[in-house]
Amino acid sequence: MVSNQIKNGDSIKDIQKTLEAFQKNNEDLISVYYMDGSDGSLYASPQMDFNQDARETKTYTQLTERPETKWMDVYKDGGSGMIMTSVVTPVSSDGKMAGALGYDIDLAAIGKMRSTIEKDSTSNLVILDSQGFIVSSFMKDMDGKNMNPDKSGMEEGVEDFITDTDRFSSEFKWVADMYNGGGKANQPLTLDGEDYTGEWSTVPEVNWKVLALTPDNIQHELKTCGKIKNHFRCHECHFENIGTNQFIIFECIYRSCKGR
Repeated sequence: MVSNQIKNGDSIKDIQKTLEAFQKNNEDLISVYYMDGSDGSLYASPQMDFNQDARETKTYTQLTERPETKWMDVYKDGGSGMIMTSVVTPVSSDGKMAGALGYDIDLAAIGKMRSTIEKDSTSNLVILDSQGFIVSSFMKDMDGKNMNPDKSGMEEGVEDFITDTDRFSSEFKWVADMYNGGGKANQPLTLDGEDYTGEWSTVPEVNWKVLALTPDNIQHELKTCGKIKNHFRCHECHFENIGTNQFIIFECIYRSCKGR
C-alpha cells in the first residue's frame, strides 16, 4: 500500500493515515513506521520522538545492503523499555529502494500462536531468536531473556535465563553449542524441578530455533504405550511474503501424531 502511494505521488500525510489505520486495526502491533529514503525522516503510528536520520540506523543500512524482509532479534526499546521484536521490509519505487516499512511486535503476540500450537501437543515450546534470546516461552516471565551463555551481557536490557553465571554456563552450554553448529538432537534438562527432554529445529533463513520440551513423565507414559514415535513434530516453521496489505506472517505448520 505504501509503495503504491509513493508511486502515485501521494503526500506523506496520506502515508501517515495508512500507518495509523493499519496500526489501530492490528492490536498485536506496538507501532507501524515508515523510514523515508529521500530525507531520512521517520513517520510512525503512534507518533514518536526520533531525532536522527533513519537512513543512518543499523536497520536501514542492513536493508540497503540486502533489500529483503527481515525479522530483528529481541531487543529492549529505548523509549518504552519494552522487550520486543520487529519486522522490516524495503519499499520500492521504479525498481529502487525508496524507504522501509516496519512493525514493532509485542512478544505476547507470538506467545498466542505458541499457546495454540501447544494445545495439540504433548510438548512445551520455547522460541529463540538468532542470538538465543527467548522470543516466546511456556515458562512464566521468561520472554525476552537470554538462554545462550555465549551472548551473556551482549544486549543491553536483556537478562540471562539464570543469574548465576557459572551455573548458567554449565547447564546451558548445549544452547551455545546448538548455535555454533553442534549440540545433540535430544537434550535432557531440568526446569523448576521438572525433568524434560528437548528436541530442536531451526526456522529457515532467520536462524531462529524452536525447542520442543516434553516432560520425562509423559515421555515414559508414551513409551509404555508404544506411542512415542512422532508424538509431536514441528514440521515446518517459516516466514513468507503474502502481498501488499500485510507483508509478512509467522506461519508454523505442525503435525501431531498423537494416537498413532
